[in-house]
Amino acid sequence: MEIKYFVGIKFAKSSKSYFFGTDIDGLQIGDKVVADSIRGIQIGTVTEEPKSIQEYKSQLELKEIVRKATNDDIFIYQENAKITMTFLFTKKMQKGLRTPLKLQFKRLKSSI
Repeated sequence: MEIKYFVGIKFAKSSKSYFFGTDIDGLQIGDKVVADSIRGIQIGTVTEEPKSIQEYKSQLELKEIVRKATNDDIFIYQENAKITMTFLFTKKMQKGLRTPLKLQFKRLKSSI
């Protein structure tokens, strides 16, 4: 992929936007995207309009946006969030019970 733009992305539970490179035309503030972050493949929200890569002044390497998030990506993300909340609640309730918990997540598919 040839990076043509850089764009600000914010992930859930983060108050900060991070810049990512992309070749996707037409991204707008509020669009959901699948990005290859330092924590792996995640869904984020576009928080800043795309700017030409020539305007990027930082020395930091840009990670890439994989694609705009599909309805399936968003569904899987929401299901995993529910599983996580259920796990945390159950873990809190079972704290004194010494019963092992098993948790299974669905993975976002990546074309990387």
